[in-house]
Amino acid sequence: MKTETQRINVQFSKEKYELIEHLAELENVSLSEKVRQLIESALENAEDMNLMMIAEKRLSKYNRKNVLKKEDIIK
Repeated sequence: MKTETQRINVQFSKEKYELIEHLAELENVSLSEKVRQLIESALENAEDMNLMMIAEKRLSKYNRKNVLKKEDIIK
C-alpha cells in the first residue's frame, strides 16, 4: 500500500524518547503524531526566524530620504 506521506527514521537518546513519550501521553496522541507536531513547530519557528532576518536586513537598508511622497505618486 503506497502512502502519500514520506517516512523518516529518527533516533533519540533515552531521555529525549521518554520526554516525547510523556508529552504524547499527556495529549493522548500517538508517539508519531507528537514527533510530527514537534517537528512542524520547529520548522515554523525556523521559517519565522529566517523571515525576521530578511526583514531586519531590509530595515537596516531603509532610508527615509528615498521614500516616495504622496504628492510624487498622485499627479
